[in-house]
Amino acid sequence: MISQKEYEELCKTIRELCQSGYEVMLFHQGFGETAIFLQVVYKYKELSGKKLFIITYTSTRTEILKCSDVIDEVFEVPKDVYLMLSGENQMLNELGIKNFLAMHNMDLDRSTMKNEVCEFLGIPKDTPYRHLSLPGIQANWDEYFRTKNLLPGKTVYIVPHALFLGKVVPEEFWEKLVERLREEGYTAIMNLPSETIPGVPFAYFDMVVSLQLAKHCGCVVGARTGFMDLVATFTDLPIIAIYPDDTHPSWDICKKYTWREPVNGDYAKVYMESTGINTLFPRDGITELVYTSDEEIIDEIIEKISFKISY
Repeated sequence: MISQKEYEELCKTIRELCQSGYEVMLFHQGFGETAIFLQVVYKYKELSGKKLFIITYTSTRTEILKCSDVIDEVFEVPKDVYLMLSGENQMLNELGIKNFLAMHNMDLDRSTMKNEVCEFLGIPKDTPYRHLSLPGIQANWDEYFRTKNLLPGKTVYIVPHALFLGKVVPEEFWEKLVERLREEGYTAIMNLPSETIPGVPFAYFDMVVSLQLAKHCGCVVGARTGFMDLVATFTDLPIIAIYPDDTHPSWDICKKYTWREPVNGDYAKVYMESTGINTLFPRDGITELVYTSDEEIIDEIIEKISFKISY
């Protein structure tokens, strides 16, 4: 916790930045919103003609935002300080500072998440995406794959859990999937901090390193999570994303991301139409599935799976 004097100095610095030609933003949102922002913020900068100074409070957002070559500065503050700044409505309004934490509470076009982000920024909703590249990472991936007994370009990078949707399939599903992948001649690595399936490698790196690892694997399969949005933003890898069925408790907050009521409780369909990977980042190689049963979904994954050398 910073002192009141330090906080006042920070507010003074923010005012000085705005007065010296910077556009200051308070930025915290999910990875989907972050991925969209990264690909359209160039248009915002073109229209404003100002340097961009972004304030955030998580290391993952800092790391990803720094991948942009149009954002001039990214400054990370503690969460409590960020929330204090978010409450400075008079200062934010006076200086024209955009607070992304408030975006979902505004009356914006939520037909798709891209429309919502673009309207919040005040840029055309049809703004073309701008391709982004990952920064180079000093890593011997060939050696890494050898030590883990993985096949470069034929390994499935599995993301079993999502923060927003949670556990979209039963835990035993992943073990069954790994076994089937082995039968088909593929290897797998889990995006987890510890071993959950005996003998299956796991890795839990910083976001940029995780994306680099995924590129060397050749394919990403897993729960529909914001990480998939970043994979779609920074790579051209094949992606297979799994959504929970309509009985899943996570759909209780589906309304937060769309104005439309689901027809016959078809939450996954509504979510995919407004926030699906194919909706937000349409391209070849993206498959989205709604969980039915272990056997049926595993069969679909094996049928749809493909690999791409992306490094």
